[in-house]
Amino acid sequence: MSVEEARRIAVRAQLLDGSATDVLATVHRLGFLQIDVVAPVAQPQHLVLFSRLGPGYDRAELDRLLWEDRALFEWNAFIYPIEDLPLVRARMRKFRRSRHTKSERWTREFLTTNRAFRRYVLRELEQRGPLLSRDFEDRAVGEKRDHRWWGSRMVGLMLLSLHLYGEITVVGRRGGERLWDLASRWWPETETVSTPAAERIRADRRFRSQGVRLVRGEWEKHPDATDGIVPDRAVLLSPFDRLVYDRNRAEALGLPLSPGDVRAAGEAGVRLLRAAAPGRRSGRRPRGAAVRPEDGNARAARCVGRHREPRRRARGSRRLARCHTDHGMSQFHFDPDSYLAMMREDLPRYDELQETVAAATAGLEVRRILELGTGTGETARRLLTLHPGAVLVGIDASEAMLAVAQMSLGADLRVRRLEDPLPEGPFDLIVSALAVHHLDGAEKRDLFRRIRAELAPGGRFLLADLVVPERTEDIVTPATPDFDKPDTLQDLLAWLTEAGFETSVEWLWKDLATIRADLPS
Repeated sequence: MSVEEARRIAVRAQLLDGSATDVLATVHRLGFLQIDVVAPVAQPQHLVLFSRLGPGYDRAELDRLLWEDRALFEWNAFIYPIEDLPLVRARMRKFRRSRHTKSERWTREFLTTNRAFRRYVLRELEQRGPLLSRDFEDRAVGEKRDHRWWGSRMVGLMLLSLHLYGEITVVGRRGGERLWDLASRWWPETETVSTPAAERIRADRRFRSQGVRLVRGEWEKHPDATDGIVPDRAVLLSPFDRLVYDRNRAEALGLPLSPGDVRAAGEAGVRLLRAAAPGRRSGRRPRGAAVRPEDGNARAARCVGRHREPRRRARGSRRLARCHTDHGMSQFHFDPDSYLAMMREDLPRYDELQETVAAATAGLEVRRILELGTGTGETARRLLTLHPGAVLVGIDASEAMLAVAQMSLGADLRVRRLEDPLPEGPFDLIVSALAVHHLDGAEKRDLFRRIRAELAPGGRFLLADLVVPERTEDIVTPATPDFDKPDTLQDLLAWLTEAGFETSVEWLWKDLATIRADLPS
């Protein structure tokens, strides 16, 4: 399939060809709408619908479907068709059980510590609901902090925690504020769908709504997707619009997403549209996009919108996006949309490091690969290009990063931390690039022993990562204290040898290294 055909299919699958007819059918086709209060042009839930339905879109129709007909429902800042409630309930059950992320552990601890506060909120809703946040007393116990979003009141955190657990839900808005009530009083009874089944259904629907996906460098079309002429029309796209949300996919489709793409886009015959937001400061990367299909092809341009840049910490520390989780607590994570650009900025030899990993697998017969810290799939794509017949299993703690990787890899990707049990081997090749340095020394030694247990005899482990160099002038990679925990090259080699590997250094540049560790046959 050519890029031009894939682009047309993607535009048609997202109903940007003018074929959308009404709000409900559009939400069903797209799968969901993402909600945000930031509105450089309009709130994304409305802008996404306007871009499909045009001037005839009535904002009141969305409210009617949510709060009167109850054909749609809101959960965790997304709007879904009510038919998807069993799938979302599977995610709620998973969130209640899981302890993998800091947010999940915090929510559990917060609700356990505040049992009385929880009972009070549920009792008030049962007797007087629906209610606004300000209708509740703050009866939280334990440490309180003056949070930038919530202030010192913990009511909002309690409501959001109960919302994530599926005990309460949003049943309307009053002056922009959410109106809360018991979920059992608002949502219908549904069948129970297992988490694995729900994930499979959601993945297929996501593929269907996108029309095409990139698998090992080739475009793959969903069976329900169709190609055809796309009429000449111009629309403004929200930063949350799924045609451009995944920047890697959008760029692979030939959709220019940044000012640096303007010249190339012009040479390709793409007319650019710009929509300036008030107070926009020039020179920073915008996030919206405008699409203008011409001559039957999807054409794209940049719509300047408000963008939250990753916070720059003190000099000498890695730039990380600060994520405000659903319960309001902050934690660091990498933003999938900006990850690759950030890595190339912070690590000038990033691509060279990746290439050394791929090159170190030359001549190795590879049937099964395990990648530790898959991220958005930069390493995995290189490996599968060299070993097209191999099956790859990847783990990462970030579901958002894996969602991006899944679109191009089509691999077995699992949300899991390095400290968790590894997927069952044997594997011919285990690889980790820029992930293991987040573990301390004892955790690294334990990981290396577990890696050895899952490798096939004669298998290979490749570690490309940050190291502590012998000379202080070779410390060039930004690092964040307590988040990045590199060790010396000598220590890593010693621990790998201790675990039973034969080691060698494939590549070394200042504070970056690629280590080869072979398991004897």
